[in-house]
Amino acid sequence: EWAQLPPPVTRAPFWKWLATQRHPGRQRARSDAWRQRFAGMDHATLVGAQLGQRNDSTKNNRHKSHVNKDVCHRLRNFAQQSGVTVAAIVQAAFGMVLASLTYQRDLAIGVVQSGRPPEVIGANDWVGMFMNTLPLRITVTPSQPLNEWLAEIQDQILENQTAVADGLADIQAWVGLGALFDAIVIFQNYPLRGSADYMQNGSRIVDFSLAERNEFALSLYVTESEGLDFELCAGTGGPSNDLLEATARSLHHVLSQWLQDPMQPLCATSVTATNDIAALHKWGEKEKAAAPDTALWSAIERVIANSPQKMAITDPTGPSKSYGEL
Repeated sequence: EWAQLPPPVTRAPFWKWLATQRHPGRQRARSDAWRQRFAGMDHATLVGAQLGQRNDSTKNNRHKSHVNKDVCHRLRNFAQQSGVTVAAIVQAAFGMVLASLTYQRDLAIGVVQSGRPPEVIGANDWVGMFMNTLPLRITVTPSQPLNEWLAEIQDQILENQTAVADGLADIQAWVGLGALFDAIVIFQNYPLRGSADYMQNGSRIVDFSLAERNEFALSLYVTESEGLDFELCAGTGGPSNDLLEATARSLHHVLSQWLQDPMQPLCATSVTATNDIAALHKWGEKEKAAAPDTALWSAIERVIANSPQKMAITDPTGPSKSYGEL
């Protein structure tokens, strides 16, 4: 006997809510708010345009990593002490890594929202896709203390929760920089308990897998379990496999440094992972190529002596000169 699903909840409150959000007067206020938030930003943050190692195939590159239970517990304590959420810390760390990849201190990333307004009763019971992607501005000021910087990012995240009705296309038109970003963060929250009483007839979900694709060059999927599961996904034009793995190492390295001192200035954060720094040192210590026995000028003199009639300077507006004449 199959479990009996409850009847779907009406979405009429959603359409009513959306109509109030799209009122022309409110839209003018929202456009002013987004312009003010991104005032002074010179250009968009496009990771794919900055990469030397790209994924040129149509298949997405993926790299999974894990933050263990103990480190995740320390992250939650760090977040509580700093007055922010773990999500804010992860988004900030991702922004710090992207700042290094794009050579920008003032950048934007996309953050996927559930799109279900918390003020509307029954929103979590609606059947359907309501997700929206909103921009988050991250400005890296080297002298700024980490805890103050995280608090600013947390404030933006809270503002975004009141802007879930704003369309990304509208926001980008209001800001006037075209596509603001091509890297996004998705916090996945699937209500799968796997317990025997999950369905009335005792059925339970024992396993599941996901296959997601999007049009962005780089995506970070975050899932909370006993620890934190990270999955970096590179679309076409995004990072190569090697660069994707290095990005994951950098993300973990940034988080581990922040756990040491919440008051540290941002300039104290090293984005390159310790193992990658060691590899660079090893590469730099290779035996240097021997200098040529003959100096460059001596080689040029030999060419001149062997072919003095060859033209050294050709000038359409004046006399040309051979090597011998020079």
